[in-house]
Amino acid sequence: MSHSLPHCAADDLSAADHPPVLDAYASIVVSAGDAPDECTIFPLFASDADTVMTWITAAEGSFVSLASMR
Repeated sequence: MSHSLPHCAADDLSAADHPPVLDAYASIVVSAGDAPDECTIFPLFASDADTVMTWITAAEGSFVSLASMR
């Protein structure tokens, strides 16, 4: 089975559009029926090969909103 991420505005950008020092990340929250939501964070401007190795996913209950931590 293969999985694909929903289209993200960052998909329309390339590393050439931004200086190489830019550290930008995107997150996608996926809801899958009765399963807990999952939030995946990944670098926006990494190569496909680097993106495969530089992401993190957390299941609902193991992450909180930024506003609640401030």
